[in-house]
Amino acid sequence: MVDVFKLEMHPSKKLTYRFNDQWLKLEKRPIWLKVKLGGIVIPVKKTTYWSVAGATLKSKNGEFYAVKFGANERIRVGEQWYRMNKARNFTEFYKAISLNQAAKYNIVYADKNDTVFFINNALVPKRNPDFNYREVVATNSTYSLWTEFHETKDLVQYVNPKSGYVFNTNNLPTNATAKEDQRKITEWPDYFGFDRDMGDNNRAERFMELLGYSNKLTFERMKEIKFDYEVKSCSKFYKSIEDLLNLDPSKYPDVSDLQAEVVKWDGCADRYSLGAGVFLLAFQIYLTN
Repeated sequence: MVDVFKLEMHPSKKLTYRFNDQWLKLEKRPIWLKVKLGGIVIPVKKTTYWSVAGATLKSKNGEFYAVKFGANERIRVGEQWYRMNKARNFTEFYKAISLNQAAKYNIVYADKNDTVFFINNALVPKRNPDFNYREVVATNSTYSLWTEFHETKDLVQYVNPKSGYVFNTNNLPTNATAKEDQRKITEWPDYFGFDRDMGDNNRAERFMELLGYSNKLTFERMKEIKFDYEVKSCSKFYKSIEDLLNLDPSKYPDVSDLQAEVVKWDGCADRYSLGAGVFLLAFQIYLTN
């Protein structure tokens, strides 16, 4: 989503950086921040910068970093959403998303003509595979600095797979349909940023379990799957909390009654489950400490 570039600054000339064997001057862009203190708003002036790599910030130790991301370079996202909403068929819908203005979000589509479609929609730069863009990239030329984006047709997507369905649970995008219809994530460059080891998450595993092997689903069964509250006992998530579930309540007398509820929790997370509620509160406290 976001790349950070470290500029090569001139050893003696202030606000001067090297790019493509030239020394260029950073453009100063003063801004005013409105700081509210009690009932008074005080304007505070701050200096920002602009380079060929985009919005540039100065660190406390005097280094300069450019922050570059697609959402800061495309301004027609409102038009794209409008055209997506007004599309009357899949051809018009695909033409709308091919404007390639929306920075992210998976999209699932279905229509009355039985067309189903999934796309891992994103503004993906055409990055140089010689660099690791997950970290700060030192740049002083166009060799490391990208200027173009992949087209919509280059993104992970499925149109009418043989299995007849697509889904999205924020799992690995290539896993958005039946296993026999899935493509390999290695078909896309590493710089697309996928966690290739992620695989299916808990919701995806549970969905596939509920889907079973039926060729058709009734509307009622579809709703049951949609609003399922069970945590699959063999899921990665359930395995990650095994230590918590296996604690001995007698060793923690102050919270033994609550701990007992977590230990006997059956994985159901509906509104009647005391164990789910206790677990959620405990998990939130754990994450914030």
